[in-house]
Amino acid sequence: GSFRFYCLDGSPIPKDQIPMATVLRDGKNVRAQEVTIERPDGSILCVSVNIDPLHDATGRINGAINVFMDITAHKQTEAALYRLNETLEQQVAERTEIAKARARQLQSLTEALINAEEKERRRIAMLMHDDLQQILVSAKFQAEMLMASLKNETANIASTLLDTLSQAIDSCRTLSHELNPTSIYGHDLNSTIKKIVEQMEKNYGLKIESAFEFHSDQISGDIKIFICRTVQELL
Repeated sequence: GSFRFYCLDGSPIPKDQIPMATVLRDGKNVRAQEVTIERPDGSILCVSVNIDPLHDATGRINGAINVFMDITAHKQTEAALYRLNETLEQQVAERTEIAKARARQLQSLTEALINAEEKERRRIAMLMHDDLQQILVSAKFQAEMLMASLKNETANIASTLLDTLSQAIDSCRTLSHELNPTSIYGHDLNSTIKKIVEQMEKNYGLKIESAFEFHSDQISGDIKIFICRTVQELL
């Protein structure tokens, strides 16, 4: 039997197109042409073909030198690496999707936590505004009435009490505003943080240097609140 030649994709090579036939016909050498050959015993090899034509004294082709280099092992390794690369790419894609899903889940949980915290802050702020502040204001009013009827040392004690109540009312208002600042909701993030910084400087006598620039249209409302709360906590 004779050798049968195939392209690397498995398609058969016609007899007039096998490397030796083209060299003898065209007189051009072949360098490193990779083909698959089936030997008479049925075994398959992948080879790199190198052929040079031989010429007689008149320049006519009268033969050729044919060298086959067995590259079967190399091609098997190359194929194995290709399959491994495909497997790794698939695993990376799968793990990337898992990571994205977990990131989305974490973001969802974070937003839920932010919403829960904000709801509780608003509830406490409302209690302080509607109940505690009203009680303190009422106590101050009654203390003022009491002080008007007192004299000397007792009046001084009542005056100190009024000062304490005034401080308590101011602190309650400040805390209520910090818990539920209306500037956080529905405003530009840059201007909101600027107001937070200015309020902190005013309330605590701080000198704060800040530099920031956010593209608010690219940030969700929950994340804006989270950033503002973070700035508050850091200050």
